[in-house]
Amino acid sequence: MEEKRGKEFRSFSAMAEDLKDIPRLNLPELDLEIDSIDEIERKAQEVRQEAKRASAWVTKMQGKLDELFSRLSEDAQKFVKEKTAKIESARDALFSHLNEVVRRETRKAFLLHCLSRSFKDQEQLKECLDQLVKQGHLIRDEQGPLQASFQTFNVPRESGFTPEDLSEMKVKLEKVCSGLKSAFRRVARSRAEFLLEQGNTTLKELAEGRPGECAFFVPPKRLIDEDGGETWLASATVLVQSNGTDIFPLQVVGHERLIQAFERARELQVRLHVSSLDRPSPPFVRTNPLERGVEIRRLWYLVKQGISHAERLERLQVFKDSMAEKANLSVGEFFLKRKPGICLVAYNGTWRNNGNNYPSLFLLVKREEEDGGKFLSIEEVPNDEELQKLLAPCLGTRYPEDEKFEKVARPLQSVLKAVYGATSKAEKIQS
Repeated sequence: MEEKRGKEFRSFSAMAEDLKDIPRLNLPELDLEIDSIDEIERKAQEVRQEAKRASAWVTKMQGKLDELFSRLSEDAQKFVKEKTAKIESARDALFSHLNEVVRRETRKAFLLHCLSRSFKDQEQLKECLDQLVKQGHLIRDEQGPLQASFQTFNVPRESGFTPEDLSEMKVKLEKVCSGLKSAFRRVARSRAEFLLEQGNTTLKELAEGRPGECAFFVPPKRLIDEDGGETWLASATVLVQSNGTDIFPLQVVGHERLIQAFERARELQVRLHVSSLDRPSPPFVRTNPLERGVEIRRLWYLVKQGISHAERLERLQVFKDSMAEKANLSVGEFFLKRKPGICLVAYNGTWRNNGNNYPSLFLLVKREEEDGGKFLSIEEVPNDEELQKLLAPCLGTRYPEDEKFEKVARPLQSVLKAVYGATSKAEKIQS
């Protein structure tokens, strides 16, 4: 114990000796008077106001430049080059201004203006983003916060963007992409509907060797690899032609890559033997070029998936007709008047749940009255593996009913809400 105390004493003594060697620190004072602080804040406010004025000028001038360049031919633009160059030079000077606030606000105004243009499609958006990268307003960054056109971006450090600025840019870009996707879906849906009207034979007749044109839908398909990775094959609407012996690709509405593949298949004069549709696996054809064999197998997969989908819908329709006979309530009586009984609840459209698509979702739902309360339960689900798997969590359970089906488990709750909403909307339109 005494030895330990001696060690502690000696160590403290050594520390005291070391402290003698520390020089006196020169610590500066913050010499600012209240009046000086107020003056600094006043100047900062002036800078913010000038930056705001400059950003408004950038937005206005860029709008005028866009309109001018869109209306003038390339040759005609040469006659106004001196004036436009003067504006562009003043604009670019703001982008590299020594003051960070001016630099940040004008760069942000320019980016927001560029992303507010009306883009016809994803290709136009991609061209705009490529141009912004070329001009130095964006940089490609795999970890960047801005995503569009299968690319990830950031802004250069000299832009001085704050997290709030980046968040604003992200929201803007997401809105642009969302709008383009919605527009693409509308156009694709219209084209698909038109394509489906062009066929004069069914898939069954196509497989039997009847000549003619056949239009069909191919649903999306999820593929799981050996490592558990997930890949989706996008849906498509396909038009093919048959001479009774061979099948030829004509048109497709779907993913851009599939459209390009179809165009290439036509160039390669791809043909698929009708007899190959009876086989469980695609034909392996040695062709020159090898690419033709790839496109033959692709066409085989599309036709086979289309046949499988059509056959499933036929089976589901048989179940649906049978179950409709067991229902004693219409959707109006069930959802709007809340009468007790059995109703065929069918969702109009493709139901999407956890990445899966169900092109035909329907079931029998029963309402019972007991002890002054109402209870809901699934009466019957079609004999379909996918639908039974979807609704399995809700089978065999009675749920107390409230106005918005909040006490019902999902996905049954979601289905009831969706069909109730569609029924209510239809009733309002009719009345």
